[in-house]
Amino acid sequence: EKDFQEGLKGFEQDHVEYLAENIKSLHPQNESQNFRKKYLVALYQYKKGEFVEAIENLLEVVQYSKSNNDSLLLANSYHNLGNAYYRSNMRNLSKKYFREAVQMKKFLDVKDYARVYQALGSINLEEGIGKNDSLIYSSISSYEMVIKIYQKENMIADEALSTSLLAESYYQLNQHKKALTYINRAISLAQEVKDLKQINFAMITKASFLS
Repeated sequence: EKDFQEGLKGFEQDHVEYLAENIKSLHPQNESQNFRKKYLVALYQYKKGEFVEAIENLLEVVQYSKSNNDSLLLANSYHNLGNAYYRSNMRNLSKKYFREAVQMKKFLDVKDYARVYQALGSINLEEGIGKNDSLIYSSISSYEMVIKIYQKENMIADEALSTSLLAESYYQLNQHKKALTYINRAISLAQEVKDLKQINFAMITKASFLS
């Protein structure tokens, strides 16, 4: 269990080599540990961009978790299946598993719950642009909710990303003044924590507003 938790830490901190080393240190003694190792392997594959392989392993973990009432492992597998399908450009399946994860809120870390909701907001934004304003309003509700969580948890980089996406949502609804207000806030947040990725994303988004 300790090695499993160490592996998760590596995934959360984006330390791929650290994750790989902890996978090697696991020597499963029973079925439960074996599937925990399979879950970590799937996370490692996801980090390497091997989404098909990650999905295959996560689907096996889901079946095991359902059969053995392992709600914690199931909720997190749903979350990461949503991520893997999203990165594979399979939005319908991504949305399906993110929604499954949302239904298991009490088994998710509050930060992961926020990220699931943010991902659903992003899918709604993508699908709503130029087609369905109600989906964009739904994305706004998602971003507003997760921003409150990020503020409470002091997750400033995540808050910056959600604020940029919130700005984009308002821009797509032709509420340009609100969009500029939020994108300027996103830039300020990203600069506060010196997150170059979020600074660049927010600046590019603002440039698209002003073009």
